[in-house]
Amino acid sequence: MSIATSRDLFHWTKHGPAFRKHAPDKVMGSRTGVVVSRRESDRMIAAKIDGKYWMYYHHNNFIATSDNLIDWHPYKENGHPKSVMEFPRPGYYDAGSGEPGTAMIRNDGILLMINGSNSGPGEGDPDLPAYAWSIGQTLIDKSDPTKLLKRADEPTIHAVEKWEREGFSSNCTVMHDGMVHFHQELVE
Repeated sequence: MSIATSRDLFHWTKHGPAFRKHAPDKVMGSRTGVVVSRRESDRMIAAKIDGKYWMYYHHNNFIATSDNLIDWHPYKENGHPKSVMEFPRPGYYDAGSGEPGTAMIRNDGILLMINGSNSGPGEGDPDLPAYAWSIGQTLIDKSDPTKLLKRADEPTIHAVEKWEREGFSSNCTVMHDGMVHFHQELVE
């Protein structure tokens, strides 16, 4: 996971890995991350909470903070990276992991969409194929981005039809890649 900035979306400045300054060899598998944002008109803007930017990253939704959106610090509790939710979660659609999707501040908290990975046979949600990826929702306290308030027990969107369950991906992959405001609604 690397950082690049642009003022016009044509010319970019590459800053390198997000954790290069503060944890260059201590952040494993940080290939995915999402910055907590707020909606301003039809735009998503990175939001500060208690003077810092917040990010959820990795398949376990670890937490990181930044002062400038370029240099990120892993958030630690008792010397270990802190996740906003526990994994594994046997019996559920996200039994294996929950990769972060969109993190958006709302009136009731931070809506964190996740890409939940079912576990192997007998470990995850028995109504979903083993290792299937589905989209789920969590709600996090907007005044404390480390505190999970609610977590959906069932996926919001998952592969149902035969043409969704067969083909290029053998594990029925449905992924959340972002949200847009369209006709007064949020659309995935």
